This record gives sequence, C-alpha cells and structure tokens, in this order.
Amino acid sequence: MTKLASPATELTRFEPHARQVRLESMHWRADNLVSCWFTGAELHDFVSPAGGDHIKLQVPNASGELVAAQTDPETGRITNRAELGLRDMTPRAIDRDDQRLRIDIVAHAGGVVGQWLNRAQPGDECAIMGPRGSRQVVEPLDRVIAVVDAAALPAAERRLDDFQLPGELHLLGIRDVAALDLPEGVELFEHELKRADDWGAVAAEVVARIPADERVLIWGAGEAHGVAQLRGRAGELAREGLFGQFNGYWQVGVAEYDHHADLPTPTN
Repeated sequence: MTKLASPATELTRFEPHARQVRLESMHWRADNLVSCWFTGAELHDFVSPAGGDHIKLQVPNASGELVAAQTDPETGRITNRAELGLRDMTPRAIDRDDQRLRIDIVAHAGGVVGQWLNRAQPGDECAIMGPRGSRQVVEPLDRVIAVVDAAALPAAERRLDDFQLPGELHLLGIRDVAALDLPEGVELFEHELKRADDWGAVAAEVVARIPADERVLIWGAGEAHGVAQLRGRAGELAREGLFGQFNGYWQVGVAEYDHHADLPTPTN
C-alpha cells in the first residue's frame, strides 16, 4: 500500500508533570460533546505549543476520589490504569494569566470519563499529566484538509487554528456543533455515517477534491478502521507536495485503545 509522505516536523520535549486542577464550568456543544474549563494554580506554567499535543486527564471515581497511580518498579509503567480514570485529551485553550485550561470532551456511554460527566459538578478535583512533548508541523503548506469524527473534533479545531490556512473540515457522524471555531477560509462538510467505521465514501469524496497544484496536508483522526480507509484512499494520490498524517483515536470493540498503535488493515 502506497502511503503519503509525512510533513516535516519539529519535536520539543517537556519534563512530565502532574497538575491538580478543579472543574470550573461545563457547556454542552453537542449531544455528546462538552466543553469543560478547569482551573488551578499549577497551570501557571502549563505549555502546549501545538494542536497535536495531548495530555492525560484523570477524573474522580464514583466516591469523588482521585485514585493514586501504582507503577511497576522495573518498567515504570502504570499497573492500575483501569482504576485511574485516565484518558487522552487535547488542550483546547489555555489561559495562563487566569490559570485556566479548556478541554472539550466526547462523552462515550459507559466510559470512565462519560460516567463522571453524568455526575460532574463545579469544584470536582481532577488532574492532568503532560504533554510530554509537542510536535509542530514546519512543512510549507498551501492547504490543510482535516477529516475527523467527534473524538478528534477538538484537535481538528485547534490544528486548523494553528495553521491559519485555507482548507476543509470534514466532520463525520456529528452535526449541529455549537460555537464551531474555524478560521476564515476553512469550509465545513458534515457527513452522516451508517456505521462508526464506514469512512469509505467520505474518503473517496475527500480525495476527489484535493487540488493537484497545491502543497496539501491531509490529516485524518478518529475511529481507527475509518482512518485506515482514508489513509488507503489518500495514498492512491501520492505525489510530491501531498502529505498525510493519520491517527486512530479509538477503535470499535476495543475498550482501551492505544492511539500510538499502527492503524488496522483497511476494510472495504
């Protein structure tokens, strides 16, 4: 399978650091998307330079407590991850002056964070960890095309805001998002999905619209099988000046999906 070239990037590493925060407010942007503002003095030096950054958010358990992490002394890996209520999130907005951080969260029924959202109240004690690093795209580009489902919408908004380039946002499986924040020159396309991983038709439409004479980045993120379909379709157009980044954020039927894992083989 032919793959698109990756754009040039620069990586900055940060010392891992856990910060205590409190939930300040919640505002639902869609049926399953909520914008949460957190506050805390430990945010005074929080940094997140790029839209691709992610942090770990820890939420309290049903008793209102943050479970302490237990680690393997040999590997340093967390051994009680399922109890911690940890999920990867995109820092959506940062207000260091007022020591505030916004995270937009997709509420999955039955998930650890989804359960917390059903009972969350301002003042809930939470924690964030990271980012451990930040990778910024430095490739000269003319256009950015983002193809995402609800899970990756916060990252898409931030990435497009970072680039400040003409482009497209293809939003799969979620409509009528309140206060959608897109730069001037970015077109919005909303697509319904019959199945969570049925991205094939959308992928065909997306690649058909790619200008042949521009330097373009295609970024796809969301359900892993769907993103794999997009990557396969985009690879058919491989040429100089066409770049791709593809990230699985979750996978149908997988409770603890590793977003660092390779994408699955595309399905037809």
